[in-house]
Amino acid sequence: MLSRNFKCYCFAASVQGKPFKWGRTNCVMLAARLYDKLEGGKFWRKQEMNVLSEQQALKLCKSKPVYNAMVSNGFKQVKAKNMRLGDLIYVYADGLERLHIYYGEACLSSTAADGVVMLNTAEVVNYKNAICLSKGS
Repeated sequence: MLSRNFKCYCFAASVQGKPFKWGRTNCVMLAARLYDKLEGGKFWRKQEMNVLSEQQALKLCKSKPVYNAMVSNGFKQVKAKNMRLGDLIYVYADGLERLHIYYGEACLSSTAADGVVMLNTAEVVNYKNAICLSKGS
């Protein structure tokens, strides 16, 4: 059986550098695809949070469905120092919910301007209202 860390690294290698595309490589879909791989199913697909435009995302994010779905599916808030590979950093800013995937000093993220890139984890965690989330062991 492949380890969680191995699956996380393989996933990052497969998506890093790809262009941003709503419904494929936006940050929520990256997290969805990773957790599908980690949990062997369609964990996030059932949440129906796949959006195809920024306007749709802005409308949907008003009620914070991403955060609510994570909590209802077993994600718990943790301190940044207790995060492990593949955990998520949730940020709500400018009307959008954003997810970053934790990889130690860097985290996998996706923006319309840069596509799928690694960002400095310390900067993301220190962003106003950032919440570190983990789903068990």
